[in-house]
Amino acid sequence: MSPSPIVPVALWATAGALLGMIAGHIPFDGGNLVAWLTDRRLRGLVIFPYGSSAMARTTLVTVIGAGVGVAVGGVEHLAIGWAWDQATAKGRMSWRSWAVLLVCIPLALPIAWAADDLINQPLRNLQQTISELITLSLAGATEEAEFRGLNYVSVDRHRERLSEQYTVYLVEYDLDTYHMGRVDVVFDNGFALRCMTTAGQVGYCSPISDIYRGWMDDLIHAGLSGERNWLNSPRAPLTVDNTVVTWLSDHSDRLSETYEVTKVSQQGRWIFISARFDTGFEIVCRFRGAVPVVVDQCTEANTSASHRPQATTRAGYYSGSP
Repeated sequence: MSPSPIVPVALWATAGALLGMIAGHIPFDGGNLVAWLTDRRLRGLVIFPYGSSAMARTTLVTVIGAGVGVAVGGVEHLAIGWAWDQATAKGRMSWRSWAVLLVCIPLALPIAWAADDLINQPLRNLQQTISELITLSLAGATEEAEFRGLNYVSVDRHRERLSEQYTVYLVEYDLDTYHMGRVDVVFDNGFALRCMTTAGQVGYCSPISDIYRGWMDDLIHAGLSGERNWLNSPRAPLTVDNTVVTWLSDHSDRLSETYEVTKVSQQGRWIFISARFDTGFEIVCRFRGAVPVVVDQCTEANTSASHRPQATTRAGYYSGSP
């Protein structure tokens, strides 16, 4: 009498469901964890939000994983019998026995395919589309971009400021559908674009690096005078927490109208920008999101930082990397 297949089927179904659940959370919780480990300023912050679309997709992958687990468990039960049939005369496993057991491996692949297609690919497409468009723009491949239906003009009008080395950051994505998102492209020459993508197409790109100075100018001006210029600014919408204005006002005696502005770092939708004053005082302000951009914290900088990109603002003049 052969053993019951219930136990292996149940174990594999549970394992498949767990794999699906883990795969659904890795791009979000896993991405957050990596960011926390690489930059202590980000610890506790949500870099990649887990929304309703991610939850629905994870649930579907979990169900697929459980179904695949049932199939793998059933086949494994049969494969064990087949393996014993291929055993040696002394009752030992032969190479044919081990080969038979490998039949379960292809059956487990649908979990990986489902996780990639449903969870990873939609997020990856937001970044790949703009990356492909930049590559075509640098190569001057207008016809190919038009043939592929890409909005060539959105990037090509900035071609003189582009460089071949760049980093792409996923700043924002529709938590309900993944249909729309915003991506930052930061080039090694300091220039940065913020691009909106919709349904796999690039809608428009604006030079976000040109706006960093204006943001810090408005914050510092608020600290010195109390005026909130961002409320009437034509730049990207900016929302500033009252605690930030209060902190800047409390430190107004250490601020001045002569300072250097530096983009310190970026991870996903979070950007850290510093201002170093001729008084020796330095602050770092934290920005997040795209519409609106939210400033929720300004603190005194750690002046012992070993690396500082070059960027200068003096009485309203800005040059260098963002």
